[in-house]
Amino acid sequence: MFTFKTSRQDYKRLNQAYCDLILLLDRNYPKKSALTFVSNHYTLDSKFRNILNRAALPINTVKTIQNNLLENFDSLKDRNFHIDAYNQIITFFSIVNLDPVIICRDGLLRDIFSSLHSKRDLRIDRELISPYFRALLKLEPKNIFFYFDKQISFSKNHARLFSILMQEFEITGSCDIHKAVDWSLKKQSKDVVFSHDTAILTIAPYCFDFLSWFLNSNLSHKISQQRYIDFLNITCF
Repeated sequence: MFTFKTSRQDYKRLNQAYCDLILLLDRNYPKKSALTFVSNHYTLDSKFRNILNRAALPINTVKTIQNNLLENFDSLKDRNFHIDAYNQIITFFSIVNLDPVIICRDGLLRDIFSSLHSKRDLRIDRELISPYFRALLKLEPKNIFFYFDKQISFSKNHARLFSILMQEFEITGSCDIHKAVDWSLKKQSKDVVFSHDTAILTIAPYCFDFLSWFLNSNLSHKISQQRYIDFLNITCF
């Protein structure tokens, strides 16, 4: 298990803080105040607080998400995909860059990109998008629709690049810029949604954990060296 370049003792504190936090969340304490209380108690720095925030979810939320996740990727063939573009591509970047990723309480993978890099370190270019597209096409979708956040810098440029490469890969669909990506994806009641945003996963009835599937199905030696912060297998007493 990756220790985030810190001591074993500090990592143990993070695990203890996680157990305390989910205990509070399961008792319906507001997450923001519970996170602040637990983080202060264990004197966690901003990086560890970010990890804790991403990993910990109340059990009712976990059950809802797991109920909405499609387990069999064969059921995705010839269906429309609606993809939370930045949400997915940033985590994909983390995977291919061998940055550590979190296995959260709901079983999904989430990145800690903001704790490791500045936004300028993210390179959304042909070398990143092409392998991402190749992986998506293995699922044999009917159409793919990408949703880009309008408020993020260069979203128009990124959407344009995605569109160009979609034509090269003969992918049908679209790349659109939205003021509220979450709201747009929550409306998808029949098609498959690709995101690890909790607000989306608890509403959209057909979601797919593409990033976990990608890691499990990728036989590359490089990807097999991926490092995890595994909260799913922490036993809390």
